Amino acid sequence: MRGIIGPSPGFLKGILMVDDVNMPLQDEFDSQPPVELLRQFIGHNLIYDRVSKEIKSVKNIVTVCVAAPPTGSRAKLSKRFSKFFHLNFPRANAETLSKIFNSILGGWICKTLAADFHEMTNKIVISCIKI
Repeated sequence: MRGIIGPSPGFLKGILMVDDVNMPLQDEFDSQPPVELLRQFIGHNLIYDRVSKEIKSVKNIVTVCVAAPPTGSRAKLSKRFSKFFHLNFPRANAETLSKIFNSILGGWICKTLAADFHEMTNKIVISCIKI
């Protein structure tokens, strides 16, 4: 249908997944322009098509955003934006962290270092997790 953005008829929902949503730098007014555009998109279910120069309605779209904790280059998301989401802050346990870091470090050590270092991977990971 003209003027509507969303999944084709017959499909239930479309998913818009935005990773690292809090990566854009804040400007001098502490806003993040890309996040503000996304907020308007979610809040009003409308988007402006710059090619056809018309406003289009957004139907049957579920938005999922992923953000890391606001540290370093990652900014805190505004309340105006985060009010649209259910926030979940999972914490990984030591076993999960061990699996993740062992696969990353183990892969790197196998590719770049001699076989003598391969057995040290787990010890290094355990030491880092304890810190």
